[in-house]
Amino acid sequence: MTEEYTVNQISEGYYEDRKSEFYGVLTPTSTPDEFKEFTDSLRKEHREMCHFCSAFRIRNQILTEKASDDGEPSGTAGKPILGALQRKNLMNCGIVVYRKFGGTKLGTGGLVKAYGTAARLAIESAKIGQIIDMQGFSFSVDYSLWSKLEKEIRNYDSNPFLDYSDSVGISLFVTPDHIDQFLSSLKEMTAGKITPQKTEIKPVFRLAGGK
Repeated sequence: MTEEYTVNQISEGYYEDRKSEFYGVLTPTSTPDEFKEFTDSLRKEHREMCHFCSAFRIRNQILTEKASDDGEPSGTAGKPILGALQRKNLMNCGIVVYRKFGGTKLGTGGLVKAYGTAARLAIESAKIGQIIDMQGFSFSVDYSLWSKLEKEIRNYDSNPFLDYSDSVGISLFVTPDHIDQFLSSLKEMTAGKITPQKTEIKPVFRLAGGK
């Protein structure tokens, strides 16, 4: 299955052709209504602009895609914006490209290039990653054993929650691809005396190629 990516913050791109200016804004979004609210907020903020063309891709149980030309000739704006998202397989985000008319008509080819380029530049300036479901674990150990385990535990979670009382209570989150290794390592280092309990799942954003 092809890996899907997303963003967790807004990024922007800018393109100019024959004095027409195109401003691309990439934003994370979880529902079509949320994306519409974002687009409407841009309309209110930039009333001098003449078109607010857009596209989004949202993955819940199914994939929902939608593109809007917002008054530009059919297929010249929304489609290239959507194409920019599809090429990077970006999900749960959308792009709005708003235009300031420069007085010269660009033609269909010019519009496709301009809207697609503004969208692509917004993506290129973004920090792209994936939402990873981290699995929580908790357990307690005595102080002498904690001194032995601490370095290993921090290899999986650099900032675990620690509760110092009669023993050391440890709560940490582990990435899905490291769970088996974590459990095996803990079992080996404690001679099977510690059985961590699963707690909650925590979705976190991880940069593409990051750890």
